[in-house]
Amino acid sequence: MAIYLRERFAQTEESIRNYAGLSGTDATMIRRYLHGERIPPSRFVTKLLTHAAEKQGRALELEELKAVQNARVEAFRAVERARLQVEEIETQAEIAEAQRVEVDERIQNMVDLIEALVGEMGLVKGEARALESSWTKKAIEAAPRAELVRFEVDRKALVRAEEDIREEIDRLKVNLEEAEAAKEVAGQRCQVLESALVEAQRVYALVADMVGRPDLSLPQSIVAYVDNRRLRWGGIVGMGIGPLILYGWPAYLGVMFQMVSAHSVALRIATLVGLIIPVWFAFGIRRLERAGLPRPIHLIWAVVATVIIFFVFTLLPYQIFFSTAMSDPADFDAGGS
Repeated sequence: MAIYLRERFAQTEESIRNYAGLSGTDATMIRRYLHGERIPPSRFVTKLLTHAAEKQGRALELEELKAVQNARVEAFRAVERARLQVEEIETQAEIAEAQRVEVDERIQNMVDLIEALVGEMGLVKGEARALESSWTKKAIEAAPRAELVRFEVDRKALVRAEEDIREEIDRLKVNLEEAEAAKEVAGQRCQVLESALVEAQRVYALVADMVGRPDLSLPQSIVAYVDNRRLRWGGIVGMGIGPLILYGWPAYLGVMFQMVSAHSVALRIATLVGLIIPVWFAFGIRRLERAGLPRPIHLIWAVVATVIIFFVFTLLPYQIFFSTAMSDPADFDAGGS
C-alpha cells in the first residue's frame, strides 16, 4: 500500500509540504504514510488518489480505490492478528506455567510420601526385630501352642506390612520418575512459549506503531481530550502552565543557582537536578502530541532549550531581579549568615 501511495503521490508533482497545506494533514504524518510507518486514514487515501487522478486528467476509478482501501483494511487486520497472537501465546504460557507448578507440587508430595513410607517401614522392621528377639529358640519350644500361633500371626502381619510398604514405595518411585519427565517437558514448553511471546510482542510493537498511539489504550473521549490543547491545558488559566514550566522554571533555577546556592555544593546539585522537570514535562507532552513513540529530536529540543535558558539566567546579575528587595548583596549575605 505504501509503495502504491508513493507512486500516486509522485503523480501529483507536489512537495510533501505543499500537499500538507492543501490536504490539511501534518507533513510529518504524510511522510510516515508514504513510507509505511503509519496506516493512513481512509479519507487521506481517497483524497490522495483523487488528486493524483485529477493531475492526470482522469477520474478516479472505483476498482483502484477499492484495491487500496482493501489493502488498508488488511493492514488493520494484520495488527489485530498480531495482538491476538500475543494474547494467545500469553494464555498458553500461563497454562504451561500452571502445569509446571502443578507437576512440581505433585513431585514434592510424592517425595514427602516416600520419605514417610520409608520411616514407617523402619518402624515395622523394628517391631519385627523386637518380636523375634523376644522369642528365643527355647521359649518357642517351651511355649504353649496358642502363644506360638499368635506369635506366627504377628510375625506374618509385620512381614506383609513391610512388603506392602515396599511395593507402595516402588510404585511411587515409578510415578516420581514420570512426574520428573513431565516437569522437564513442561519447563521446555515454558521456555519455547517465552521465546515465542518475545517474538510476538516484537512483531506487535512494529505493526501497532503503524496504527498510532500503540501505548495508549484509552477511550476516544479521553484521546480527544488529550489532543485538544485548550481542553488539555484547562482553558485560559491552563494556557500558562506549559510555558511556565518549560521556560519560567529554568529561568528561576538560573537565578537561584547564583544567589541561594552560591556557597553550598549541595544546593547547587539540588538546583541542577530541578532541571529534569521541564525536560521531562516537554518530553511527555511531545509524546502525546505525536500520538506515538517520540523521536530523539523532541528530547534534544527540550534539553537544549532548558540548558540555554538556565545558563543565560546564571550569567545575568541576579540583583536586577531583586533591585527593590535588596540594595547590596553583602547585606543579603550578612543577614543570611
